[in-house]
Amino acid sequence: MSCFSVSKGSAVALAPQGTVVHLSGETEIIRLREGTIRHRKAATDRSFGEYTYEATGLLYLVVLEPGNAKCKTLIRGEDDVAAFLGKLQKTVARRPAARAKTEERERLWQAEQERRKEQVRLAAEARRQWDEQQRRFDAFFKDVARWEKAARARAYLLAFTQEHERLDGAMIPGTALDGWLRWLHWYADQLDPLTSTDGPGERP
Repeated sequence: MSCFSVSKGSAVALAPQGTVVHLSGETEIIRLREGTIRHRKAATDRSFGEYTYEATGLLYLVVLEPGNAKCKTLIRGEDDVAAFLGKLQKTVARRPAARAKTEERERLWQAEQERRKEQVRLAAEARRQWDEQQRRFDAFFKDVARWEKAARARAYLLAFTQEHERLDGAMIPGTALDGWLRWLHWYADQLDPLTSTDGPGERP
């Protein structure tokens, strides 16, 4: 790439992508292009594209804009070159504001993405907490059901023992009935989460 100075603070460089102009701290790419007229091909002749292009012989100086847009001026004489240079200066002058607008738009987009990510995270955390709360409630009510079942078993065993003593006298230790009742009391203790060896399924 060759480069030569055009004025203080400005420079022009020749590069493969076009003529690169450095002006007022900005970099612009300009090209000299011939105008063309586009013709749509017949439907039977589109194996190598849909259009053909006819040269017009008209030359344009073009400033390439971001996003492949173009600011172009038809060149027919020196006045048109001056007009093009005026357009170039205006283009350079509006670049900082356009760049700031683009950066602000990008910042807002990034902020919106972060906000959405945070919303997703908060929703996931709320769901996790809800699921954890439901799991703990399920474990708690399972303990309550076990405790109620053990309480009913103990109440029945007490009533059974009292009725046996009323009808047949005191329970004789070592008998099959005494062993059976002892085993049922042990079973009730194992069933009850407050007295079982594994304790409640859910603790604070």
